[in-house]
Amino acid sequence: RAESTLQPSRCIARSFGRDAAPPRGALPYEAAASAPSAPSDDGYGRNPRLLYTMTAYDRKQHVHLLTMLASAVSMCEGGLRVTVVVYTADINPFTKLEAEVMRDLADTCSGRVGGSLKLELVEEDAALRYDMTMQHRNTMRQRLEEFDVFLYAEDDIHVELRHVMAYLSESAKLNAAPDGDKYVLGWQRFERNGIGHGAEHVMWENGLDNYHGVETGGRLYATMVNPHAGAWIATRDELKAHHKKCGILRIPKTAGSFTRVRAGGWNLYLNCGRRKVLPVDGFNNFLIHHLPDKNWWQRSECAIAVPDLLAQMRDWRRRYAEGDRSMVCGEWWSDSFCRDELEVVKAAERKRRFGVKGSCTVWRNRTTGEETIALPNEKMKRLGDIVKAKEAAGKLEAKRLPHAPLASGPRTRKATAEERASRDEGAGNVAAPRRFESRGVG
Repeated sequence: RAESTLQPSRCIARSFGRDAAPPRGALPYEAAASAPSAPSDDGYGRNPRLLYTMTAYDRKQHVHLLTMLASAVSMCEGGLRVTVVVYTADINPFTKLEAEVMRDLADTCSGRVGGSLKLELVEEDAALRYDMTMQHRNTMRQRLEEFDVFLYAEDDIHVELRHVMAYLSESAKLNAAPDGDKYVLGWQRFERNGIGHGAEHVMWENGLDNYHGVETGGRLYATMVNPHAGAWIATRDELKAHHKKCGILRIPKTAGSFTRVRAGGWNLYLNCGRRKVLPVDGFNNFLIHHLPDKNWWQRSECAIAVPDLLAQMRDWRRRYAEGDRSMVCGEWWSDSFCRDELEVVKAAERKRRFGVKGSCTVWRNRTTGEETIALPNEKMKRLGDIVKAKEAAGKLEAKRLPHAPLASGPRTRKATAEERASRDEGAGNVAAPRRFESRGVG
């Protein structure tokens, strides 16, 4: 039981495990213990300690949460010492079966190369609602010295081992750059628009023209209009610097659903004296899967194929290596930033005047007033219309089906006398099995 700094909250940490001592009121399930490892040159030792936090308010996306936990197991197998903290509402806690499945999954980490995995389930006061997505800030602040790397993700964001390792490698380079403190590395979300032949990874939050190049430390990065990713990551030193700059570990007084967006990285990417960037070299390792695969057809007619964006980044990389700097937009904090001349027309006006939504951007030149409209991607629009039609047809058909009682698990029953009689009666109509006998030779 603890008190939230935002409003009264009942926090109950459920434990899984053997004989683990309770840290700060929570009993972690330790899946694989590891011996202390010798330090390496990266400053974290061979086995960095990762605090991985995620919020699952109503558990509606539990199947995605299991995918995320499975990737935490891979992080453990890769040598990270991971503590996963999952927050959920006290009015809708994990069932005993769900908790056992999560425990068993965490237990699969072998710890062969020094990794470990602890799982902590924390029940928060349901009255927090959207503010529950901010509770990880309290945990990170209280346990800042216990970990080397800190990660937060919504309960449908698939962060993998490669994402964490790529971040650690690239952040060291960015931090060493002359203007590195003006930028922060982050991820961008993608989805799948189907399975089978012709299906692609797609992105809906930014069109191709929404990416602009920036340069620092002799390296090329891409910044974007919409930085939302539903997840963020930082090393301990970075997190301390962020908190000193903008109080990123304090819980602000907010209201409404946008609190979730702010918790998912918006504050860090836009309100902390930095701008989010992705390295053009290794761009693929900064794209993360939004597991529901639904936003691309629900929220934008200008979704783009990831292969097209990757082709643009390859072209930038080639031209940059040849000395071309035409894709570099300038410094966002100075008067030379090319984006300053362009204004993104707000979503409501875009939809009202031009009938476009999502990443169908409308750019307005602040000096001339000239507007450039990103037209809908007809291929993506048609694919989205097909998905919408299937969803609507499925909902209509579901209404026609009788409601079946929910079973708690597999069910069996004994055959009735009539069924046994029917079986015996039918046995006479079945051809007798053919019999083959072995005959000697000669």
